[in-house]
Amino acid sequence: MLKWKLLLACFLFSIAFHAQNEELSKIATLIEDKKFDESINELLVLEKKYPSAVEVKFKLAQVYFWNANEDKAFDKISEIETTVMNEDIINLKIQVQQKRNQFDQVIALCDFGISNYNNPEFYHTQKALAYAALDEMDLALSSLSKIEISDSNKSKINYLKKEILNKRKNFITVGYLQTNSISDDFPTWYLGSLEYGHKFKK
Repeated sequence: MLKWKLLLACFLFSIAFHAQNEELSKIATLIEDKKFDESINELLVLEKKYPSAVEVKFKLAQVYFWNANEDKAFDKISEIETTVMNEDIINLKIQVQQKRNQFDQVIALCDFGISNYNNPEFYHTQKALAYAALDEMDLALSSLSKIEISDSNKSKINYLKKEILNKRKNFITVGYLQTNSISDDFPTWYLGSLEYGHKFKK
């Protein structure tokens, strides 16, 4: 009897999981069309159906972030238990906290990412941006120096180094260039950048 109950429970869970994924797939189309408000409404409905679904909470936090609502993104991603943290969740937390000017937390999250995941370029770049925002230029340059230079990242790293070295005559603000694809074959990437304006002496 216990065996059949377990099989039934697994069967029902499988059906629910499949239904959840189907609904997320439909919402992904709205996200691709940048219909963020509609996507958020649909995700909130889905969250009521599956209140413990990590994927739904994560996607909702993502869309809040893309819709320039960093505080709601932070609140939603904070609902995810630390025991189920993964690289995607950590990376989104870093982006959200960077945008919320929580630079000490960004640095701590990047240190965790460097220790646990195989994406050092992302974490060292985000640490450099956070240190630059805190006016810790030596630490920012130190973080960039730990990135392995390649043809694909050379211009970006050189640009960031140049802006950090020019900090005394330029003001720096953190900015983002985001490219996104819903397909699992093309993961979401974020590129940190620095926008600056020259300080002219009067």
